[in-house]
Amino acid sequence: MKKVIKLNEEMLENLVKKVIKEEKLSEANGPDGADWEMTGARNRRNYTASPKETEVSSVFGKYYKDIPPMVLRYLRKNPEAVIKRLYKIYGDKMFDYLPKGGVEE
Repeated sequence: MKKVIKLNEEMLENLVKKVIKEEKLSEANGPDGADWEMTGARNRRNYTASPKETEVSSVFGKYYKDIPPMVLRYLRKNPEAVIKRLYKIYGDKMFDYLPKGGVEE
């Protein structure tokens, strides 16, 4: 018994766009797709950090090169969420790590 599937124009259009997008990703990433990242992400070789992302990456010290571009983007765009989550983990102990009389390196 064959199953009948009805597609309207919008559904067909979205399906074609999705297939084309997947083909472009696989072409860009080579046959194994090893460099694939989340949608909207730039792989490392095409990534140029914004000035704020460069500043944020310095938080990680000597490990700054190991931080994926998507993480830097997230930290840049959502500092409030990151700080709230750190506070949830460390609680008031977090204030012990902040400088008392100004910013120190």
